[in-house]
Amino acid sequence: MPKYLKYLNPTLIMLVINAFSLFAFIVTSNELMLDFANVTKYNSLTGIFIYFLFTLAFIVGSLNYKSNTFRHSDEIIANNQRFSKLLIITVKIFAFITIFGYLFWFKDVIIHFKDYILNLIYSGMLSSSESLKEETSIKTLTNFGIGSVILSFLAYKITEIRKFRKLVIFIIFLSLFRVFFTAERVALLELIIPIGVIVVRFEPKLIKKLAMLGVIFLIIIWSTELLRSYMSPMYNEKYGPFEYLFYRFSMYFSTSINNFQILLYDTFPKDILPITGRVFYKFLSLHSNTGVALDNLLTKYGSEEYNNFTAWGELFIDFGYFGIIIAFFLGRFCRLVYNSFIAGRLTGLYLYPLLVLFFIQSFRTLLIVNIRYYASYLIFIFFLFLLELANMQKQQKQIY
Repeated sequence: MPKYLKYLNPTLIMLVINAFSLFAFIVTSNELMLDFANVTKYNSLTGIFIYFLFTLAFIVGSLNYKSNTFRHSDEIIANNQRFSKLLIITVKIFAFITIFGYLFWFKDVIIHFKDYILNLIYSGMLSSSESLKEETSIKTLTNFGIGSVILSFLAYKITEIRKFRKLVIFIIFLSLFRVFFTAERVALLELIIPIGVIVVRFEPKLIKKLAMLGVIFLIIIWSTELLRSYMSPMYNEKYGPFEYLFYRFSMYFSTSINNFQILLYDTFPKDILPITGRVFYKFLSLHSNTGVALDNLLTKYGSEEYNNFTAWGELFIDFGYFGIIIAFFLGRFCRLVYNSFIAGRLTGLYLYPLLVLFFIQSFRTLLIVNIRYYASYLIFIFFLFLLELANMQKQQKQIY
């Protein structure tokens, strides 16, 4: 296996992200925590140790116990050529659903573009995003964008049909539009990062250029924060622009670790649930002891921006300390998908870019059970359904 692919393994990414998160929390002062999250910093070596145990359990589970099978691009294309028509059908359906969702959501912006631009200039991103909340129900369709982009790139690599690249570019353009009018930078990063993962897998010669472009892109995207929260006198009268950007960035890490510790030490009750994911409370509106306690805790933070418990906090909500064992099996699952990705199997090529997003966001939430990602799973299930139909038709032809 080429050396550069080792840097994409789940063990390394999870270790780096969570080690940085712990470091950010340790060096963050109580004053900064109060300024940005309106909550006192919880200083507890036991809490840090428990977070370390969750991370360690995942890492141990994600260690490789046998050598990876690596297949070159030519082998991958040859083995997946029979899926090309089904890939094309799936990409077309969900890419156009994504585009429709964006155009319908932003129809007022498109029609009254000048007014929205003026509102953006004078009031900032948060104000313009408030004016778009009436169409939030249609945002569900835009969640198909992540899976559509991943499958489009894979279809391009396997079929070499270039028109999919135009669809990807258009979806990215619409998500960029979303950044400027709703301040949702994550929606754009969720498209860019999987593309980078796939490019690294198929075109390693572009790694250095990709890394440089990635750094420049992230700096530009993060700088939009100056058009967002920094417009508030609460921050611009106290911090310089670069100082604010640095503190704001590090605060995403440190506040999540802080919230995890609040979860541990605020007499939080644990229900015994068979599945992981606080997102199910939103689906079913359960008024369990856990759900009520969770709402009570959220009221303490003072800012919706920092209401994240980390991926390990999500496991703790549903499983308590038993979540450490769940973290181990989650790590094992991620390693198996990574091995499939290295071997060039379609399942691994599709799912692993999604898991990389989970690793990167693990300091905030357990993305793999987030409603935003269910749309990506649905796309792949639809593709497998088409594949099963094709296999059934093939078997019937052989019989007759």
